[in-house]
Amino acid sequence: MTLVIEVYNTAMTHVIEVYNTTMTQVIKVYNTAMTQVIKVSNTAMTQVIEVYNTVMTQVIEVYNTAMTQVIKVCRPQ
Repeated sequence: MTLVIEVYNTAMTHVIEVYNTTMTQVIKVYNTAMTQVIKVSNTAMTQVIEVYNTVMTQVIEVYNTAMTQVIKVCRPQ
């Protein structure tokens, strides 16, 4: 029985080592992939924010111009 346990422990040690090595590689690949995804996402969001800011600047300018005209018309003489 002792021999069976020793063989089992040796085999399991090898299985665990292979598993750990494999998981280390999987994690490295995942981290590399996620780094690329985050970079692309950040670049895309930067572009979205820039477009949004440009559009909102135009909207605010138009609103301000319109409100200036409304105030001029509505102001008591």
